Amino acid sequence: MNNIIILDEYVETSWNGNNRKHYEALGYKFTGRKDTFTVKVEHLPISSSVKVNCQCPYCGDKRKAEYNSLMRLGSTACLPCAKLGKTKIGTRFGMLVTTSLPYMKDSFATNSVTDCLCDCGDTVTPYTNHLKSGRTTSCGCKTNFNNKLGRNNNKFLKTKASRDLSGPCIERDNYTCQCCFHKALAKHLVIHHLYGVSTHPELALELDNVITVCKYCHKDFHSSLGGSNIPCTPRDFYNFVKNFTVNKFAHLLRTY
Repeated sequence: MNNIIILDEYVETSWNGNNRKHYEALGYKFTGRKDTFTVKVEHLPISSSVKVNCQCPYCGDKRKAEYNSLMRLGSTACLPCAKLGKTKIGTRFGMLVTTSLPYMKDSFATNSVTDCLCDCGDTVTPYTNHLKSGRTTSCGCKTNFNNKLGRNNNKFLKTKASRDLSGPCIERDNYTCQCCFHKALAKHLVIHHLYGVSTHPELALELDNVITVCKYCHKDFHSSLGGSNIPCTPRDFYNFVKNFTVNKFAHLLRTY
């Protein structure tokens, strides 16, 4: 987004000892000290105190301001918008999209708030600084969904949703571990999420995102990554299966 909106293309300024070399280097012809002449705004030196017409990029308010102050601040935002956090309508923060400019709820408020629309359809009015810091990214539906599923695979495996998903998955894979390819009873098999629940909760209940593995291979896979809380991807599982070598003696000790 362009934070500097200057409406003028040309402005009038005057010759002086400080700007003569600057303008002559740009092709302007010196006519005399204190004489006024027209220049392009883009040719003004950063230190110029010439007032230009500008527009706030957030609320659209138009005003005049000194060119050097705009360059120093790096924005033409008006004072109210600058104080309220510089949030434009339509800005996305996680699952939230702003539907208003930041405003104060009342005269006693110390922090601004912003009306937002969540992807789930609900509206919410969080603090503007919470949006910018990433503390608030939804109306609460994302947190509730994560809490319902559990923050990692270990908690998710204990939920009813997981049990309802494991049956169809194990039947689809014909009660066979997709890593060591041994058939086993259902009690020795678990479902593995190709995309981890902690990083992709929206795929936690998708049948295409789970695969059948035995408890032993599942444990070995997550151990190879550094633990069950480490996020995983389908590529990680593919590499594990590709490099998997069955220890025949270890399989003799397994009870399927």
